[in-house]
Amino acid sequence: MDNPPKLLKSSRHPFFCLAAFLVFTQIVLFSGTCARAADVPWTLQELSAYYRGPDQIAQFLRKKIVLVSDRQLFGCDDYWQSPAETLRSGKGDCEDYALLAEALLRRQKIPAWVFSVYGPGGYAHTVCAFKQNGRYNVINVDQLISYQAESFKELAGKLHPRWEWAAVARRAGHRGKALRRITP
Repeated sequence: MDNPPKLLKSSRHPFFCLAAFLVFTQIVLFSGTCARAADVPWTLQELSAYYRGPDQIAQFLRKKIVLVSDRQLFGCDDYWQSPAETLRSGKGDCEDYALLAEALLRRQKIPAWVFSVYGPGGYAHTVCAFKQNGRYNVINVDQLISYQAESFKELAGKLHPRWEWAAVARRAGHRGKALRRITP
């Protein structure tokens, strides 16, 4: 969603308002990363009010957050940023996207969870699972995927056909913690 916020009524000349609006739009709304937009104090609540629903949240993530490994960002294999940290840096890996998407969806009263799937050979991936019309779908990094799964178990199988276990997780410090373990 790139519809700009409405301008307040002003006694100034309409062309001045249009020019000011165009400059604001170029600098804030359409900048390449969220780091540029960090100059504008957008809170998670404000973002969730502007980007409504899973599709618009996925579009926001695609435009404003850059996928970068924890090794590149922090020099370690696993570091779960808070949603605020991800917004400030404009960078993150799969669990950072999932945590940010979950926070935005929950602020819109959409049931959402951080969901991690583990498979053979050390495979691990984290998405934001959310429930819509009684079914589970995901925001996978910056892609909205409609799996229409009836359970977390079914969802895990759709995310990785050879999954070994999965977990509903949360951030604990800068690590992930499994809240509910799911097995095939």
